[in-house]
Amino acid sequence: LELHVYRGKNTISYFYEDDGNTFNYENNQFLIRELILNDSFDNLEINMNHLEGDFKTKIKNIKIFIYNISKATNVLVNKKVFNDYQLISNTVILEIKEKNKISIKLSI
Repeated sequence: LELHVYRGKNTISYFYEDDGNTFNYENNQFLIRELILNDSFDNLEINMNHLEGDFKTKIKNIKIFIYNISKATNVLVNKKVFNDYQLISNTVILEIKEKNKISIKLSI
């Protein structure tokens, strides 16, 4: 899964997933995730939460592109320092393992 995040405005978005082949979504076999972006002058926070459904995702990794960032002085993923990111052409690129709840905080 790739997420493309653009700085500039606080937003809430939703991501829906199911098997794409059956009507099992009628039996709660779907997944809705809430993505919350909080953007301030010197911090950017992205939170992704499992909101509804029992579907077991097949997604293993999430690659996140965060645009319009010229520097990142501190990057935390799930409250732990995360040094395995790239900063290329004002874009921070992170690749993380999929989890039910993901929190990313950048000091910029």
